[in-house]
Amino acid sequence: MQNLNRKGFTLVELLVVIAIIAILVSILMPALSRIRDSAKMTVCKTNLKALGFGMIQYSRDFQDKIPCWGWEYDECGRFGPVTGTAYIEPNKNQLDRMFEGGYIWEYADSPKSYVCPTLNIDKQNPRRHSNYSGWPVWGWPDPDDPSHSGPAWSYTLNMQAGASSGDSQWRVNPELVQTSPYDVFMLYEEDDQLYTSYDNSGALFPTGDDYLGRYHLVTNEKLIGGTMVTLGSGNLVFFDGHVGDMNTEEFIDRVSTENGMKQLCGGYLGFTWPGH
Repeated sequence: MQNLNRKGFTLVELLVVIAIIAILVSILMPALSRIRDSAKMTVCKTNLKALGFGMIQYSRDFQDKIPCWGWEYDECGRFGPVTGTAYIEPNKNQLDRMFEGGYIWEYADSPKSYVCPTLNIDKQNPRRHSNYSGWPVWGWPDPDDPSHSGPAWSYTLNMQAGASSGDSQWRVNPELVQTSPYDVFMLYEEDDQLYTSYDNSGALFPTGDDYLGRYHLVTNEKLIGGTMVTLGSGNLVFFDGHVGDMNTEEFIDRVSTENGMKQLCGGYLGFTWPGH
């Protein structure tokens, strides 16, 4: 008679195996998350490297100065290096051009270079800021016309270096930035949860509202200036073209003093370098 005994797992053994798998997954998930975030940070740094190169190349072709407003797309009637026109609310034709209307498109012509992979746009719930009469955030969908809200971008120009150099349009020669092109950052990831990021083309320091974003490697929260801030790190490209990163807390500490703003931002509000 054939032996019908079969080898197999008991219910208890299966439960033990499932529990072990669950434990391994819980151990591996944080590591996988860090690997994924590290990959996003690498892409983000590559973006900033390309944009920094585009800004520097532009300066070599136009008066040895990088552009100011409109560096990323034609958001304000081409205020800056050539026309010097006053601020204009973007119209549909300008918005449709997307990044192709920006000053540096000729030198950085990949739309992906303008957007960090960590940027998450909720098109169903577009953001507005009550601080600015409910204007929609630049680059975010406009509830009144979601098809024409302009492109979404992640990086903000440090206009302080140009403002403190005495230029009326906040432009600056990358090679003449003070304290030095190596120390002063050109573009950075501004925190998009601040109301100032409704227009994150550029920032001046200190405003108390412009600081490095918390996009990468978010760990915990800390009370800074009476506000609970989620700490993470963001990327920057400097005026000499090299790319780095800095955590949120360090950035806020650096721009909390005049000397820190001189070294990192190239100046501060109300300050002009001697000789200008």
